[in-house]
Amino acid sequence: MMEQYRYGKHAVEASIRSGKVKKLFLSTQFKDATILSLIQANRISVERVEESRLTALAQSSHHQGIVANVVPFSYTELNSFLKTIEGVKQPLLILLDGIEDPLNLGSMIRTAVGFGVHGLIIKKDRQVEVNATVAKIASGALDYLPIIQVTNLSQTIQTLKDHRFWLVATALEGAQDYRSVDYRGPIGIIIGHEGDGISRLVLENSDFKVKIPIQHLNSFNASTSVAIMLSEVYRQRFPLIK
Repeated sequence: MMEQYRYGKHAVEASIRSGKVKKLFLSTQFKDATILSLIQANRISVERVEESRLTALAQSSHHQGIVANVVPFSYTELNSFLKTIEGVKQPLLILLDGIEDPLNLGSMIRTAVGFGVHGLIIKKDRQVEVNATVAKIASGALDYLPIIQVTNLSQTIQTLKDHRFWLVATALEGAQDYRSVDYRGPIGIIIGHEGDGISRLVLENSDFKVKIPIQHLNSFNASTSVAIMLSEVYRQRFPLIK
């Protein structure tokens, strides 16, 4: 198995706190007191290296002077995940149908954690996997969200329906306003590929097709759509009490 790395202060700090760091590489100029204290408290092996070495390890120049060699990321198995949420009154899932941009995925993970999403489902094929860039953009949120990787999204949708979930797919054609759906209860929100949207079979298997009103543009960015959808779910589930 290939070595896995995370980079950037927030992502690495979260990895240290979750006990997933095997070794740290720091720039010769790295001086963040909080992280250095955590390193010492957890007795993590550290190597001071030049910026060029960090860039090579992270495969990015946005490492902020710190790169961690981490325990390989583990996806959650669907059936075991469903057992863990059996007692949850209003489970909320995000399903991604072909998201390819790691920046989008990382942003979605951070937003999902912020809104209390219970799990994220992605496809094994034609879908970006969790990598160092995703972890960096998620900014520490990756360790708080179970991510389930599945072979067939349509079959997974049927499994979720068997567990009382209603599936809401974002679409441009033949869709109702996203605010007209009742999101109280077991809900799975489906977001499609950045360019092609949701595949035909997945759309056909969803319970609701919704659209987000937009002016001057064709559609929102996928991660923006997730944020808009989740804010409406939150609004309905936790109404403002005056």
